[in-house]
Amino acid sequence: MVEPLPPGHLLVLRPRRPDPTPPARAFPPSRARRSRGRPSISPLVGATGLIAAALLLVGQSAAATQASYQIATLKQEQARLSAEHDQLLAQLAGDRAANRVATAAVQLGLSHPSRWQYVHSTQSPIALGPRPQNQGRSGVWDGVLAVLGAVIGRPLNSQPTH
Repeated sequence: MVEPLPPGHLLVLRPRRPDPTPPARAFPPSRARRSRGRPSISPLVGATGLIAAALLLVGQSAAATQASYQIATLKQEQARLSAEHDQLLAQLAGDRAANRVATAAVQLGLSHPSRWQYVHSTQSPIALGPRPQNQGRSGVWDGVLAVLGAVIGRPLNSQPTH
């Protein structure tokens, strides 16, 4: 129990003095005990490495996306150029065929007319059939002769020749 102090008496508390001779330790304090008070550098290095890796990943993703856009653009250009190449090859083949026809025509003694010419169909060797003229005859007979002339290759006249 605590004894009561007489009235008017002050109680003074003094801090305890350390012993002048600390006890001897067999081992120095462990590293974990020494570093408890200050923060370690390894979490800071780990966080920096993690941020750097994330930035590297984002950069690689952006580069891959840009490369895929370039690939798509180049594929479209290749398709356009391939179509143009095919069109030019077809035009070249047509020009060569026209040149062969022109060369053969020159060898046969044909030439281009200087102006358009009109050829009457009655005297033309490529007339397809007689002119339809009904002079009291039925149109059936003229139709039969036109079909027969088309099969034979020469026009047949149903009109009497003079």
